[in-house]
Amino acid sequence: MSFEEGLFEYLDNHAGLSREVDSRIYPLVLPQTPELPAVTYIRIDTPRLAQLENAFLPHPRFQFSCWAETFEEA
Repeated sequence: MSFEEGLFEYLDNHAGLSREVDSRIYPLVLPQTPELPAVTYIRIDTPRLAQLENAFLPHPRFQFSCWAETFEEA
Protein backbone atom coordinates (compact mmCIF):
# COMPACT_ATOMS: atom_id res chain seq x y z
CA MET A 1 0.00 0.00 0.00
CA SER A 2 1.35 3.42 -0.95
CA PHE A 3 1.37 6.33 1.47
CA GLU A 4 -1.37 8.05 -0.56
CA GLU A 5 -3.58 4.94 -0.38
CA GLY A 6 -3.08 4.78 3.37
CA LEU A 7 -3.84 8.49 3.67
CA PHE A 8 -7.09 8.06 1.72
CA GLU A 9 -8.08 5.08 3.87
CA TYR A 10 -7.36 7.05 7.06
CA LEU A 11 -9.38 10.06 5.89
CA ASP A 12 -12.23 7.89 4.59
CA ASN A 13 -12.48 6.08 7.94
CA HIS A 14 -12.30 9.26 10.05
CA ALA A 15 -15.75 9.57 11.65
CA GLY A 16 -15.89 13.38 11.73
CA LEU A 17 -14.76 13.82 8.14
CA SER A 18 -16.91 10.97 6.79
CA ARG A 19 -19.97 12.51 8.43
CA GLU A 20 -19.37 15.72 6.42
CA VAL A 21 -18.03 14.53 3.04
CA ASP A 22 -18.92 10.82 2.95
CA SER A 23 -16.32 9.37 0.51
CA ARG A 24 -15.84 12.54 -1.53
CA ILE A 25 -12.08 12.64 -0.96
CA TYR A 26 -10.07 13.07 -4.15
CA PRO A 27 -6.37 13.19 -5.06
CA LEU A 28 -5.28 16.30 -6.97
CA VAL A 29 -8.54 17.79 -8.33
CA LEU A 30 -12.30 17.56 -8.00
CA PRO A 31 -14.31 15.64 -10.61
CA GLN A 32 -15.89 17.65 -13.44
CA THR A 33 -19.26 18.01 -11.65
CA PRO A 34 -18.54 17.37 -7.98
CA GLU A 35 -21.01 16.83 -5.19
CA LEU A 36 -20.08 19.13 -2.33
CA PRO A 37 -18.76 19.28 0.32
CA ALA A 38 -15.58 17.48 -0.67
CA VAL A 39 -11.85 17.34 0.09
CA THR A 40 -8.87 17.21 -2.25
CA TYR A 41 -5.27 16.45 -1.37
CA ILE A 42 -1.94 16.62 -3.17
CA ARG A 43 1.64 15.80 -2.22
CA ILE A 44 3.50 19.07 -2.63
CA ASP A 45 6.99 18.05 -1.56
CA THR A 46 9.04 15.17 -0.20
CA PRO A 47 12.20 16.50 1.36
CA ARG A 48 14.65 13.86 2.50
CA LEU A 49 16.16 14.70 5.84
CA ALA A 50 19.39 13.15 7.05
CA GLN A 51 18.87 10.72 9.90
CA LEU A 52 21.66 8.72 11.51
CA GLU A 53 24.37 7.44 9.18
CA ASN A 54 23.62 8.31 5.54
CA ALA A 55 19.93 7.43 5.90
CA PHE A 56 17.82 10.06 4.17
CA LEU A 57 14.26 9.47 5.31
CA PRO A 58 11.40 11.01 3.32
CA HIS A 59 9.12 13.52 5.05
CA PRO A 60 6.24 14.08 2.62
CA ARG A 61 4.17 17.27 2.87
CA PHE A 62 0.57 17.39 1.69
CA GLN A 63 -1.85 20.18 0.93
CA PHE A 64 -5.53 19.67 1.71
CA SER A 65 -8.36 21.75 0.25
CA CYS A 66 -11.94 21.81 1.51
CA TRP A 67 -14.67 22.50 -1.03
CA ALA A 68 -18.27 23.53 -0.24
CA GLU A 69 -21.04 25.87 -1.34
CA THR A 70 -20.31 28.30 1.52
CA PHE A 71 -17.27 29.28 3.55
CA GLU A 72 -18.99 28.18 6.79
CA GLU A 73 -19.76 24.73 5.37
CA ALA A 74 -16.16 24.28 4.25
